[in-house]
Amino acid sequence: MRRILSAVLLMLPAWLYAGGFQLGTQGQQVMGMGGSVTGFALDASSAFYNPGALISLKGSSIDAGVSLLMPEIVFRGTYGGNEYAGSSLALPAYIYGMYKFRERLVFGLSVNSPFGFHTRWEDDWSGRYIVQNSRLSTLCVQPTASFRVNDWLSIGGGAVLTRGTYEQQRALNIRQGGSPEAGVQLKGSGSALGVNAGVFAEWSKTSLGLTYRSAMEVPIDDGEVVFNSLPAFYTSTGAFPSGSVFSTAIRLPSVISFGIGRTVDENMKLNLEVNVYSWNQSEPIQYSVEKVPYLTSEMLAMEGTILAVRLGGQYRYSAKLALLAGLAFEQTPVQGGDVSPMFPDADRFVFSGGATYKVKERIAVNVALRFENMKERREAEEFTDQLIGTYKSYTYVAGIGINYSF
Repeated sequence: MRRILSAVLLMLPAWLYAGGFQLGTQGQQVMGMGGSVTGFALDASSAFYNPGALISLKGSSIDAGVSLLMPEIVFRGTYGGNEYAGSSLALPAYIYGMYKFRERLVFGLSVNSPFGFHTRWEDDWSGRYIVQNSRLSTLCVQPTASFRVNDWLSIGGGAVLTRGTYEQQRALNIRQGGSPEAGVQLKGSGSALGVNAGVFAEWSKTSLGLTYRSAMEVPIDDGEVVFNSLPAFYTSTGAFPSGSVFSTAIRLPSVISFGIGRTVDENMKLNLEVNVYSWNQSEPIQYSVEKVPYLTSEMLAMEGTILAVRLGGQYRYSAKLALLAGLAFEQTPVQGGDVSPMFPDADRFVFSGGATYKVKERIAVNVALRFENMKERREAEEFTDQLIGTYKSYTYVAGIGINYSF
């Protein structure tokens, strides 16, 4: 167990190398059920999904896992021909822990990465002056407490410390002779603080969950800017500095989730869930580069209230084996006319499945598969400085995790 936890912790800095701003890799059992778990007390991942449900779990436990994400993006320009985003395979990981301190009080810890994206195009693609590589990563740490109010009602919550990092690489239309094309790289980080709270009620064969995760704004100040392969003329005349800094701010949405869980019989459980995301990034996220004002650029615009509807189920096939299945529909916060090669998001259908196998009395292994089929999006002409064309995206995910109870 110590070796497994050490391996997971070593992978934490690489969590967000994936497509899609709202990730679904925060737990293998949850992923197998299409992300539908707010109305369930499933495992230690409740510290994140519904802190109020954590007290309903038996004993204490640790849950850790890792997923392999395989995004695929195709761009078709106005004049035809397909261009593909380069491979951005990643191994996002998570770890949860819960300790039953008293009969009515549990303490927990959640470490995961609910939001982020990574889009990497080929260096010489037609939109290289807009972006070649773009990545937003977040790491969230949440100490949690869960308290049972009475026989059927419990509450929980915790503070969420988020560390966000934004990176971008793009080419500059500057070349001298046979030298490589010039480029610019940006990287900066910032922190934000939020809250996550939940209520969980259960009676007879029905359970209800309601959670709220607050919005957060991650300021990125004094981010590093590095210019590559600039001809000496441009630096000697002061047209470009040897280096600079940039600033921006990333706003993460508030999320309200409501779930209804139902025990159909001794082997079958179902959960229906609705997530409401409120984005307030009504204007495109912009970054400004000090000393080079004409490199200021629009990144993303995400606005409005959007929904995700999820249905998940668990079927206990035997004393050791449980099967999982789920499906979901998720809206995108990227509105028409704002589609960008930095993040060509779209409404998506999600299909998932998985299994839990109890290896020993205290140890269970969880596996899950997830497939996201995103709606085809056409980039509108009125969005400043963007390519005109159509994007089509898919994401394939496979994950494995382990749960240890004590």
